[in-house]
Amino acid sequence: MKRHVLEITTALLLLISILGASPALAQDPLRENRLCLTCHGESISYTLPSGEPLSLYVDEDTFHASVHGQQELACIDCHTDITEYPHDYIESWSKRDFQLDQYPICKRCHPGQYELILDSMHMQELAGGNQGAAICTDCHGAHNVTPPDQPRQKISLTCGKCHTDIFEQYKGSVHGEALLEEGNSDVPTCVDCHGVHNIHDPRTATFRSDSPKLCASCHASAELMDKYGIAHDVFETYVADFHGTTLQLFEPDPDTPPRQAVCFDCHGIHNISRVDDPETGLGIKENLIATCQKCHPDAAANFPDAWLSHYEPSPEHSPTIYYTEIFFTILTSSTVVALIGHMTLDFGRLLAKRLGSGKY
Repeated sequence: MKRHVLEITTALLLLISILGASPALAQDPLRENRLCLTCHGESISYTLPSGEPLSLYVDEDTFHASVHGQQELACIDCHTDITEYPHDYIESWSKRDFQLDQYPICKRCHPGQYELILDSMHMQELAGGNQGAAICTDCHGAHNVTPPDQPRQKISLTCGKCHTDIFEQYKGSVHGEALLEEGNSDVPTCVDCHGVHNIHDPRTATFRSDSPKLCASCHASAELMDKYGIAHDVFETYVADFHGTTLQLFEPDPDTPPRQAVCFDCHGIHNISRVDDPETGLGIKENLIATCQKCHPDAAANFPDAWLSHYEPSPEHSPTIYYTEIFFTILTSSTVVALIGHMTLDFGRLLAKRLGSGKY
């Protein structure tokens, strides 16, 4: 009985493959997909040479709900090498080899994104022999592709599948808590800092030199910072400070990371906390001293008092410096005006003297 059913099924599939070549059928991707799902809609698998089972099952509802399903793409739009039944044997050794063999399919419809990833950190790792480096389907899925940023939390959750330790740090940070617990769309996700398909090594000297501008893309926005009562002149005050000024003055060497402190040296990278956090917040003087001592091991308790904490001097913040600046501004201006006046009077005296002597 089982043999009889198998013969009927085989004959049916052969007929399907013949009909699948007809122009009328090719114009109906939904019907064509149903024919593929005659087999692939069942729990079937293939044993690879490595001994691993490779599932060939595709859930119809999941695919139809995906981005590709909504666009009514046919199976053979991606699997263009499938032209007849029985299909050719899978030549991949292992499950990961199969994934690596298949993901370039994405290039056919997404050439721009594919070109970007070729120079990315992930592809450098892959070229170096790390088969665990992320490829298209690791982030986006295969038959279950959905918008990668809906909801926005999905972005960092996707990165967290591989970067688990970093994700745990980010999850507890001021950015991560706001995104993952509150759904705040204003805070940065992984890709806002690292890029999407063109992710480069963040450990390079160039990334370090450019990092203050990266932070400034949010923290220098008055409109965004005003929503949360955060000062928006942090970048300007950083550039005006010794660290930022020296960083701006010297041309960065791509092979030598700058020694000047940048934002993440003080605030952290993925574990950025609120400034008023009692354990790590830089608004707490004890925490600030400990941070300064990373670079200035001899820093005493009053060392941070020389820093304005990103504030512009004002009567409320650093009044001594504020009024000293006013005093010296007035003094300097008055001195310049007096000097110009003195020179003008002296020139007038000399001119009058020469005119009186008849030499002109």
